[in-house]
Amino acid sequence: MIGPYRLEIFISGRSLAQVRFASFVKSVVESVVEDADVLISDVVADPARAEEKGVVATPQLVRWYPTPVRRVIGEVHDEATLIHHLEITTEPLESW
Repeated sequence: MIGPYRLEIFISGRSLAQVRFASFVKSVVESVVEDADVLISDVVADPARAEEKGVVATPQLVRWYPTPVRRVIGEVHDEATLIHHLEITTEPLESW
């Protein structure tokens, strides 16, 4: 079994571009790791969460688990680059 991965996508507002980017990221992650938990957080709707989590720029992707935490700031539209920067693997986590 692969996972679990816990990721969060921080966006600012619900513009079409922000929603499309969040959907792209979620689909890429879920295509690699079937049991990933991906949360989408809007910093405009919930600025306290963004402050609590240390988010100072959007869009921002955060892999909370497995640790160490990995952050990617800015839009990444290439699947391979996104997977590389978030260090998502199809290998079982126990083998890391």
